[in-house]
Amino acid sequence: MSAAALQPTAAPPAPAAAAAPPKRAIAGLVGILIAAMMAGLNNRVGALALADVRGALGFGLDDASWLTTVYSAGEVIAMPFSAWFAITLSVRRFELWMIGVCTLLAVCIPFIHDLDLLLAMRFLQGIASGTMIPVLMMAALKFLPPHIRLHGLALYALTATFAPNLSIWLAGQWTDGLFDWRWVYWQILPLAAIAALLIGWGLPKDPIQTDRFPQANWPGMAFGMPAFALITVALDQGVRLDWFNSPLIVVSLVAGLTLLAAYLLTEWYHPAPFI
Repeated sequence: MSAAALQPTAAPPAPAAAAAPPKRAIAGLVGILIAAMMAGLNNRVGALALADVRGALGFGLDDASWLTTVYSAGEVIAMPFSAWFAITLSVRRFELWMIGVCTLLAVCIPFIHDLDLLLAMRFLQGIASGTMIPVLMMAALKFLPPHIRLHGLALYALTATFAPNLSIWLAGQWTDGLFDWRWVYWQILPLAAIAALLIGWGLPKDPIQTDRFPQANWPGMAFGMPAFALITVALDQGVRLDWFNSPLIVVSLVAGLTLLAAYLLTEWYHPAPFI
């Protein structure tokens, strides 16, 4: 037996400790989570308290039903494209812009008594809010190290479980507790301030990637945005308008599905699709 074989075998090196995520990145991710929760509350509480809002502003049942429809349509329009814009503009910049738009509209909406203007503002607020939920998943993948990334993705589930259940209690508090229906829209103001502070402090100030703009599937977006809006209108207003007995529902579904097929085709063949 050789001398080398008699020498004790060196112990394998201890595995390196998993790197802890930076505290500022965690703070930024918490801010994005709060923003996503804010978006969910803004949608759900507004729908639950619609009867009180309608009574306070003097709108009819049919007209007021469009307040939830246009908000949902705005959310659905924004969701497929929000991750691309967050990457291009930087997560920090994009989130702060969207939080600012959503907050400004929330301040103004209770003072608007013209239905058409209110629908337009609620639609824009839906677009701004709709960008926040998909960015939460993207931020968890981007800012968390692999060993806790799965836990970060679990935060995404809170937007679909915790916020809707909390909305039931909040809607009752604003309309039956405080007796001030305006808090249905103002409730997001403290959450928006906290989210903006955490995101502004925690996330890096990345530059805008202008080289991505010429590469985007802009024809696909032109097909996709009206497609998602029309399908949302049909699904949200279908019960009230008796589905296929309504020309509006039939036209919305046919046009929406046709545009959706065109959008998916452009995405399939485009070298840099949004999805």
